[in-house]
Amino acid sequence: RPPLTEDRTPQRVLWNRLYDSTRVDADLRGRLKRSLSALTFSNTASVSLDSVRKLTGEPFRGSVSSLETQAACPFKHFAQYSLRLQQRKLAELEAVDIGLVHHAILEDFIGTLMSEGHSLGDLLDGGVMDRLAESCERVATRPASGAALSTAREAYILRRSRQELARVVQIQRRIAAAGGFRPRAAEVKFGDSDDAGLPAVLITTPQGRRVQLRGFIDRVDLVEVADEMLGVVIDYKSGSDPKLDLSRVYYGLSLQLLGYLLALADGGQTLAGRPVRPVGAFYISLKESYDLVSHPATHPDEPSVKQSAYRPRGVLDADRVAALDEEWSGRGPSAVYAIHRNKDGNLGHVESSDGVSASDFAAMLDHTRRKLGELADDVMDGEVAVKPYRLGHVSPCTWCSFGAVCRFEFGESEMRFLESLKRSEVLGAIRRSRG
Repeated sequence: RPPLTEDRTPQRVLWNRLYDSTRVDADLRGRLKRSLSALTFSNTASVSLDSVRKLTGEPFRGSVSSLETQAACPFKHFAQYSLRLQQRKLAELEAVDIGLVHHAILEDFIGTLMSEGHSLGDLLDGGVMDRLAESCERVATRPASGAALSTAREAYILRRSRQELARVVQIQRRIAAAGGFRPRAAEVKFGDSDDAGLPAVLITTPQGRRVQLRGFIDRVDLVEVADEMLGVVIDYKSGSDPKLDLSRVYYGLSLQLLGYLLALADGGQTLAGRPVRPVGAFYISLKESYDLVSHPATHPDEPSVKQSAYRPRGVLDADRVAALDEEWSGRGPSAVYAIHRNKDGNLGHVESSDGVSASDFAAMLDHTRRKLGELADDVMDGEVAVKPYRLGHVSPCTWCSFGAVCRFEFGESEMRFLESLKRSEVLGAIRRSRG
């Protein structure tokens, strides 16, 4: 067979003639150039520093979740928060977001308890059901924003929410009774607005720039121990069995929960009248996990409430567990939190538990503050590359709505491959970076 450059097949001759005739035609030459440029397309994005300064300003104002987006893919942050691109709105009937309804009911439930001076741990199961019913009725009178609800569907949603949240609150009541913490505030807003309950999180970036971060905390619990005011933050999740992946924390992909702790550490005096020392941050699932049964007929009509299904998961200072679980002996596993101590006093099951030493807890907060500053520097430096991450089998492109804009293609465009790290490996890396 002759070399490719000497290919004389009829198809090749035809394409060569077409190319020559287009190349010499003044009207078609520009179109040819644009068409051929697609063969060497490089999916790059850039923005001038002058434009960046106009878009961001200083101090940089944003949210923790927006900086998480920058860590996931710089171009997505640029498209969503700088260009503020939005999908075309369609006139469709949308189902109400069950998660938003659950949040609203729990906010009303906890807020009413606090206004009456009651503690969650003091309630009985009957009192939980009665108060939940009252909260559901109050939430039902509010307009359902962005959702089309019939009266029958609204009644079903509220009835379902009351049943599901009853199990959640019953477990939370037992957890609250096990320790001294009491809810102090619900739906706490932090930022520089007039209605914020906490001030903005102030960060100085590695390049010396100023950053102000805002957000919402679902719940803040406090307890006074000796001469200290200790605090934990609670974030409700609609998924089942949520956990804090420290690999994602390390890479800046999941900073929201620890960012809430920064808000509490920096501005907790606004809530408590004195400085607050954060000792824990937890996700609480609002969705019960499935039960495994041999046959549906063997499953009881009224399933028992399993405390493990709603166990708080996140991170906690192991030296302060006594304030959270007064019944724990300090050895073996805690019945309330995912923490375990061996007989020698060292933390056990490090890879699967939530407890860390006091020094590691402080190091994680320092890492979160530093990572937020680094991501803010990237935004203000004009980093808008189409460069999503891939961690294991997870990539943000799977659920991203900006694919038609960035034109990212798997296998053709550049990705950032991140190494999956064990919990102990993340803590070790944070210790080393802290010096």
